[in-house]
Amino acid sequence: MNYINQFFKFQVFTILILLSINCNAKVKRLRVYSNYYKGKKLELYSIVNSKLTKIAESRFKSDAYANLEWDNESKFFKLVLDNKYLIFKIDSQFTEFEIKGELKNKSVNFPIGNENNQLLYYLSQFDELNKNLENSNDKEYKRNLSAINKLKKEIYNKHSHSWACRFALAMQKNINAKKTTNKNSFAYAKQYFKYFSFSDSLLLESPVFDLRIKQYFKEVKLDSLIQTKNISQIGNLITNLYGISEHYWKSHSQITNYLIPYFENSGLININNLIRDAYSLFHTCEYKLNSEEGNSRINFWQNKNNIDLKDLAIKYCNKNYTNTNEIEHNLLCIIVWTQMCDHSLHILKELDKLYSNYNDFNLTILTVCIDTAESYWENYYENLNNQWIHICDPYGIYGEWAKRLNIIYAPSLFLFDNDANLISTAITSEQLEKQIQTYYNLNIISDNKED
Repeated sequence: MNYINQFFKFQVFTILILLSINCNAKVKRLRVYSNYYKGKKLELYSIVNSKLTKIAESRFKSDAYANLEWDNESKFFKLVLDNKYLIFKIDSQFTEFEIKGELKNKSVNFPIGNENNQLLYYLSQFDELNKNLENSNDKEYKRNLSAINKLKKEIYNKHSHSWACRFALAMQKNINAKKTTNKNSFAYAKQYFKYFSFSDSLLLESPVFDLRIKQYFKEVKLDSLIQTKNISQIGNLITNLYGISEHYWKSHSQITNYLIPYFENSGLININNLIRDAYSLFHTCEYKLNSEEGNSRINFWQNKNNIDLKDLAIKYCNKNYTNTNEIEHNLLCIIVWTQMCDHSLHILKELDKLYSNYNDFNLTILTVCIDTAESYWENYYENLNNQWIHICDPYGIYGEWAKRLNIIYAPSLFLFDNDANLISTAITSEQLEKQIQTYYNLNIISDNKED
C-alpha cells in the first residue's frame, strides 16, 4: 500500500511539473547587462508589421542586470533606453546580451552563435564604408565604391541561409540607382530595391520593410508631391511599388497596409481608390456588371455611403437564422468570399487568427459565400470556424447580399457597429484589425515616424 501511495504521489508531482512547463511555454525572458546604465529604465516593444506594442519594462539593478519577461510570439523587438534604441530578433525562450558603453554606439554583444551579432557586424561595416564613400575625393571614390560592392557580394553569397545577411543586404541603398535620373520611373524603383526580396516573408514582417519604404518615399520626395497634389506622379510611384514586389500576395498586402494610413490624412481621396484598385487588380476576383448596376456599386466604394443590413433574407446558413434582424451582435465583421479566389481563402485563414485575439470583445464574424452552387459552399464551410455565422447566397453577384453590400470584387471586408451602421471597409485583414483596435480604443503604437 505504501508503494502505491508513493507511486501515486510521484505521478501527481510529474503531472504538476508538466503543467507548469506547458503554462510557461510561451513566456520569453530577456536579460541585459550594462554597467553604464545602472539604475536606468529600459522598455521593450514587440514589432509586428510596423506596429509597436509595449510588452515589458525594467531597470538595471546594482549588479548591472535588467530582467524582462513577457508572453508574446513576435520575432522582432525594439529596446528603448535613454532615448536610444536597438532592434533585434529573438528565436528562443531566453535571450541575453551586453551593452558596452552608450547604446547609440551599437556596441552590443549577444552570445556566440547568435545571428544578431552578425547583423550588427555587417551594419557597422557598411556604416564605415558608406562614410568613406561620402567623404572621398574623385580618386578615392572608385576604390571605396569597389569596397562596398565587394562586401555586398560577400553577403549575397551567404544570404540564402542567414537572415542576418539577408537583412544587412536589404537595408543597403543601391548606389547605381542614382544614375537613373527619373526617380518617378519603374527602373528607378527596381534599382532602389535591388537587394530587397519581396518574396522573403521574414523580411516583410521585419522593421527593414518599413525602413526601406520610408527611405524610398524620402528619395522620391513623396511629401512634396502630396502637398502639390500631383496625383499623376503619386499614382506612378504606387504602381511602381506594386510592380516591383514580385506579385506576391503577402508583399502586396504589406504595401497596402503601409500606404493606406500614410495617405489617410492627405485629403487625396483618389489615391485611396487607386491603392484599393491596384491591390484588387492582383488579389481579388473582380466581377463585370452591366453599366448601371456597376456604376452604382462603384459609387459606394468611392463615397462610402451607409449600408442597410436590416431585414435581409438568409437562405442557406449553418445556424438557425432566416433574417439579419435575428442576429444580435456588438461588433460585426462581414467577409464576402468565393472559392474561386485564392486570396479569399487566405483572408479566411487570417480572420481565424484575428478572431482568437478579439473573441473576448464580442466580435461576431459573418461569412457570405457568393458561389452560385451551394453544394460547393456546404463542402467548404465545415472547414471554417464553427463559431462564425456562415451564409451562402446562391444568386451570386446578382443576389440580394451582393447588391446590398455593393460587391464588385471578392474578398470584401466590412465592419458594422451594434446598430448595424457601417464603421469601415477594409482590403486586408491587417487593416481590419487596426479598425477593430480603433473601435475598442486599444493602445497600439504605429511606428511611422523617422528615427
